[in-house]
Amino acid sequence: MPFDPEGSAPLSHLSLLAHHPERLLALRLALARHAPGATVLDAGCGALGTLAIMAAKLGAARVVGVDGGPLPMARQLAEENGVGDRVTFLECDLDEADAAVGPFDVIIGMVYLNHPRLDLARQQLMARVAKRFAHATTVFVPDRVRLSVAGFDTRTADATGETKSTAWRETIERAESLSGLSMRAARFLVDPDWRKSRLGLAVPPLSPDARLTARFGFPDRNTMTQLTDREFVAEAAYAQGAPQPSYPENLEVPVTRAGRLDGVIWRQDIVAGDLLIRSTETFQAVDAAEPVIPRETLTLTLDDRWQRNVPATVTPG
Repeated sequence: MPFDPEGSAPLSHLSLLAHHPERLLALRLALARHAPGATVLDAGCGALGTLAIMAAKLGAARVVGVDGGPLPMARQLAEENGVGDRVTFLECDLDEADAAVGPFDVIIGMVYLNHPRLDLARQQLMARVAKRFAHATTVFVPDRVRLSVAGFDTRTADATGETKSTAWRETIERAESLSGLSMRAARFLVDPDWRKSRLGLAVPPLSPDARLTARFGFPDRNTMTQLTDREFVAEAAYAQGAPQPSYPENLEVPVTRAGRLDGVIWRQDIVAGDLLIRSTETFQAVDAAEPVIPRETLTLTLDDRWQRNVPATVTPG
């Protein structure tokens, strides 16, 4: 499966790191527990290879980072942080990585796009990675992905989530402080010639105080009314012998409040042991808005028809 993560471009990867402090800190804590002395695979390591380098700095004996995108900056950062001798970066799809480089004691898999339909394929990808590269006691970071859903009445939904921005200098310094890594090699990302040649963008130079933006987080619920219970959808786990990740074809959600149901909010919780790595929410419209009342049932159909909107029907209680 071709893999194109959010962080495949260095500038994008750096911005994501800085805008998700809780994720980076939780991942650092998880790796501090499991990386010392271990062999580590960072599956989908991104353009900067941050978690692979972090694992090595936390004492991993050997680390392999795999990503489909170019990884020259990840290699530079590994050398800059004094772990180039213990970190190897492979530029290939995860499904094509040579199984002989494993098995691994720890497998990192931060590959998710915060979209429930698209992320099912990512969960299945990680299940294949586990089958090829794990042994009986391999630790996965994260080890579970939980999905739940609730129905809403909304006329002005923010489908993209919250937009935040931060100054370039603050972005890179924040990423360094949270990860414990030095990122001097990433500072040339503000060079307009590099950005034009690598990103295909004829853009003006970024000053140290220029601002980067990232969309993430939670839809704006100020104009929304929740009309159903929040219903558990599925949980993917990656330990050896775990079942193939899947979603139910039809999901029934009890209606608890009267209104015009026109969309759902999915919540994705990414977990490592007792640590919540990240919780995100995504709004998605249903095929056709319908009036609902308590004791009715909303049925969501999660088969091949599930694309931009969610096929949904309402039945009496």
